[in-house]
Amino acid sequence: MRLANLGPAKSSLRHIVTPWSITTSVVGFFGDFIKPWISIPPLLLIVSSVGFVAVLILFRKRAKAEGLEKTFNSKLGGFLSYFALSIGAWATLTVIFAVTPPQGVAATVIPGIADLQKEVLKIGKDVGEIKGSVGRIEEKIDQLSKGGTVIPNPQTPEEYYVNARFYEVKGNTGEAVKAYEKFLEMAPNFVDAHLAYQTLMNNTQGIEATRQVYTSLQGKYPDNPVISLMSIRLLPDRNERIAKLKTLSEKHPQSGPVFYELAQEYLRPGPGNITIDDMKQAKQAFDQFKKADEKGGVKPFYIDKKALEAVYNKKEEYDKMVAAFYGSMTEKPLIMSVEILPNLVGLNIAPQEMNYQRIYYSIDDPNPTIDTGISVVKNPATGAPMPNTQVSGKLASGKHILYAKYVNAQGKESAVFSHPFEVTPILAHSSSIPGELGSTTQNFSVIFQSIDGKDYEFFYSVDQPLPDKKTKEPEVALEGLSPGEHELYYYGQSGGQKTEIYRLKLTQ
Repeated sequence: MRLANLGPAKSSLRHIVTPWSITTSVVGFFGDFIKPWISIPPLLLIVSSVGFVAVLILFRKRAKAEGLEKTFNSKLGGFLSYFALSIGAWATLTVIFAVTPPQGVAATVIPGIADLQKEVLKIGKDVGEIKGSVGRIEEKIDQLSKGGTVIPNPQTPEEYYVNARFYEVKGNTGEAVKAYEKFLEMAPNFVDAHLAYQTLMNNTQGIEATRQVYTSLQGKYPDNPVISLMSIRLLPDRNERIAKLKTLSEKHPQSGPVFYELAQEYLRPGPGNITIDDMKQAKQAFDQFKKADEKGGVKPFYIDKKALEAVYNKKEEYDKMVAAFYGSMTEKPLIMSVEILPNLVGLNIAPQEMNYQRIYYSIDDPNPTIDTGISVVKNPATGAPMPNTQVSGKLASGKHILYAKYVNAQGKESAVFSHPFEVTPILAHSSSIPGELGSTTQNFSVIFQSIDGKDYEFFYSVDQPLPDKKTKEPEVALEGLSPGEHELYYYGQSGGQKTEIYRLKLTQ
C-alpha cells in the first residue's frame, strides 16, 4: 500500500529559511574574502554539527512529551532546522573552498577585491616575499629573488622563474608569460610553475591558447608525466579528465602530483554536486598520494615552498572534512527510521548526500520502486524542490523490512538499503523524571499505547521476564530504581487475548 506524505518540519523550515539564507550568504562572502588568511567553512561545519547534536537531544525529549509537530513549530524546532541546513551549507562550502583558487572566487572575478585583500590581509606585497624552491635550485632562486628586481639577460631556469614571478607580481603579464614559457621549456617538472603559468594564460589569452601551448609541450616531452598531467587539466569534460588521470596514475604510480590532481577532480563538483562515490574515490587517490610522498614522489615536483605547503594543507583539510562529516556519510549513506503511532506508521528516509533528486522505497519488496514524491520545501543551494524524506500510512502488524534507494545529484542510483522493523499491537515509551536532590535512585514515567485501536489492560515488570503488575491507566511511574540500565517487560490483554511480551530499555 502506498504511504501518504508527512512533513511536520515544513513550517519550521519556512520560518528559518530567510534568516538562514541571509546569514549563510554574508558569512560565505566574508569567508571567501579572508580565504588567503584562513578557511572558515570547516570550522563552521564542526560548530554546526555540534550544535545540531546538542539541539537534537533536547528536541527528542520534548517531542516525546509534546508531539513532533508542536516541537517542530517551537524555537527548538527552528534551531534544529537551522543547524541541519547549516551542516549541508558548510559541508558544500568546505568542498568548494578546497577546490577554488587560494585567493578566493571573488578576488578572481571582481576587479579591486584582490587589491583590497592585499591591503586588509597584508598578502602579496612585494616580490621579495617570494620564497625559494624545495628542489635542487632552491638556493639559487632564493638568492636571485632577494634583489627585488628583474634579472637582465636571463640564461638559467632559475633566472627565468624569478623574472616570471617578478613580472607577475608587478602586473606585467606579457613578460611574465614569456618568462614562464622559457622556464618550462628548460625545467618542465615543476607542477606549481605550470599552475601559475596556466592561470596567467587562461586569464589573459584564454584556455584555447593555453591548450595549444601544451599540445606543443606534449610533442616535445611525450613521456613526461607532469606535462601530461597539466594537459589533462585543460580538458573540458570532467569524466574525460578523471579517466585520463586514472590511466596516467597507473602508468606513473610514483608521481604524487598525479594522484593529488585526481583527488581534486573528484572533489570538484560535477553535474549536480559531489557524491559519496566521489568521496571514496578521492580518499583512495589521497592514500596513493601519501604513499608516493613517503617514497619521495611529491617534493621534487614543487619549486615554491608555499605551493607545497598548500598541497599538504589541502590534504589535511580533506582529512578534517572526512572526520567531521563525510566519514559518517560514506559509512552510512542513507539514514532510515520507522515511527509506530496508533493506526499509523511513519517512515523517515534521508540520504546524507547533497542535492539528491529522488527517493524510492518499498515494504517487504527488495526492489524499491515507490517514489516518495516532491515536497514544497526547496533546496537552499539549488532552489529546486526537494524529495519528500517522510511518508506515512497504515500497515499490518508483524515484522517488516523497509527497502530504499535514491538518485544522487549526478543522476546515478544508489545501492538498495534495508531496515527491519516490527509493527506491534501495543507500545511503551519511557522518560526519566526528577528525583530528590542527593538521591542516587532513578525514576521513570512509562506510557503505554494501543497501536491497533483495541482496549488493553497492560501488564509489566522491571528486570523480570514475567510481568506481574497490571494497569488500565496509560501511564505508570517507576520509582526508586537502582543506578544503571534496566529493562521493562510488558504485554497487553484485550478480550481475553494476550499479545507477545515486549522489552524496553530504561536509561536516563
